Amino acid sequence: MSFKSRYKKLGKHYNELIEMINDDDTTWGKLKNQLNKARDAKDSLVKYAEKNPNDTDESQLDEIQDDVAQHDKMVNLVEYMLDLNKRVHADGISTQEKKILQKQITITDKQIDTLVYELYDLTDEEIKIVEGDKNHI
Repeated sequence: MSFKSRYKKLGKHYNELIEMINDDDTTWGKLKNQLNKARDAKDSLVKYAEKNPNDTDESQLDEIQDDVAQHDKMVNLVEYMLDLNKRVHADGISTQEKKILQKQITITDKQIDTLVYELYDLTDEEIKIVEGDKNHI
């Protein structure tokens, strides 16, 4: 598989992950599965670029590094969100602990939204439209 096709595959998994995050019907299991697909695609792309430096130019490598950094940030946030949701639904959790976890979930959700807005290069006006739609659901 060429560099270009690996890069497209990463983008596909990444976009699907973002869509799943924004879909209220997505289960955590499906999200975790998609997260693993995106991680595998990223790892494959990075390994290929390292083994085949002549198949990529400097601008592509810079773009990969930026994409990998954003990918890793998204993965970390989603994994943290998965953990928080698991903990908030655990048996024997106190009301106070549940409130703290819910606040952390809200903060993490906002961080994911902000990252998605950055990935799509949304303007402030576009963000207001998206946020307005989210608030009316």
